[in-house]
Amino acid sequence: MNFRIYRKTQKIHLLQITLFVILLFSLSTSHAKTNQDNMTDEAEQLIDSAKKSILQIRVIEKTTNKKSSIGSGFYVSSSGMIATNYHVVSSVVQSPDNYHLEYLDYQGNSGLLSLIAVDVVHDLAIVVTNDTQGQDKSLRLAEKGAAQGEKIFSLGNPHDLGLTIVEGINNGLLEKARNEKVHFTGSLNPGMSGGPTVNRSGEVVGVNVSTAGNQISFLVPGKFLSLLISKSQAQSNAGVNNFDEIIEQQLFKEQQIFFSNLLKAQWPKENIGNLNLPAEISGQIKCWGNSNTEEERLVNRSFINCSSEDRIFISRDFDTGQLQYSYVNVHNRDLLTLRFYEIYQAGLSVSRPVNLITDEYVSEFKCHSDFIQVIERSWRVHTCARRYKKYPLLYDLVVDMTMVGEKAHGAIISLNVSGIGKEMSQQLTERFFREISWQP
Repeated sequence: MNFRIYRKTQKIHLLQITLFVILLFSLSTSHAKTNQDNMTDEAEQLIDSAKKSILQIRVIEKTTNKKSSIGSGFYVSSSGMIATNYHVVSSVVQSPDNYHLEYLDYQGNSGLLSLIAVDVVHDLAIVVTNDTQGQDKSLRLAEKGAAQGEKIFSLGNPHDLGLTIVEGINNGLLEKARNEKVHFTGSLNPGMSGGPTVNRSGEVVGVNVSTAGNQISFLVPGKFLSLLISKSQAQSNAGVNNFDEIIEQQLFKEQQIFFSNLLKAQWPKENIGNLNLPAEISGQIKCWGNSNTEEERLVNRSFINCSSEDRIFISRDFDTGQLQYSYVNVHNRDLLTLRFYEIYQAGLSVSRPVNLITDEYVSEFKCHSDFIQVIERSWRVHTCARRYKKYPLLYDLVVDMTMVGEKAHGAIISLNVSGIGKEMSQQLTERFFREISWQP
């Protein structure tokens, strides 16, 4: 009897638990569905209110009159000013005789655009059209950027598929970036470059600029767009025919600020073999290391490579604004001196420039080799520099230092800089030499 009661009670308890789980699941599903509906409604409202303000920017090749590339842009003034990325319109900047700009709006209307301002360092540009039809289509810029962790929405025209909205989270400014960028967890795709990223109120907090895939994308902070708009107010709607001098001054100013701050700072050090060398000398530098020290090896090698990760885009085959330095330490474990030098010399090579560039934009390298004394040891120093043709205030610099004359040790130090002024290149090289020391 008792047994039957227990079994019956157990069945009741199981039924209650089952009903509770079903109810809980139903509530959870209902709650999730409500949240999903809310997010859908929010995105739908934002895209509906912003669609008249967002354009597809088309680069047209003049010979064929066909699209060469596309991006996005958005109205930022009632007078027809439109913001986009510099890299979207770079073909027109570099080859104005071969390309022109057009826009396409969400209703299928198209028209010509004129370029009036660029900020090549932050990858921004302002274009204008007279076809505003008396309407103020401009999006409002937020007075301050989105807070870290805040939900934001990116809009643009990916892959020529039409207007699209992408939801993501603002993860704050990149910690190790030479020029400020916002880390956005959303999938920006080709064609969305130059489109706006807005907060829940529809105010612009950033401009779409690039992606690293896997929900890692980057935005230009809205404050740089505000500055460019202010500078553009005095520009004629006819546009500017030659931006070379403007871009040169922007690049030169950026490198002056970056390297001036770098030269004023204290440089942390790290050891590689017997050498004490500059480590991550700036918050924008990352260092990586490796070594070959297996038992059977008669010569040990250790490697450290440090570099900035930012690049300033000039054209499809020209970027600049990089700093890289690397160290190789070689230790003779059990070889005769002559054989050690044969292996050591076989591993020597002249460093290649760190940036992507073609002969169209740079002169040939001019090089000089010499033997100098640093830390009471002999070094062969091979220095090469080349000047930018369109921006003659700027150079690429490559310095290779090779320790010579040691029986048991060898070292190779390389310094590689793109887009640096002549005076700054001299100061940086001298400072680098002074920071090297020897640990017995």
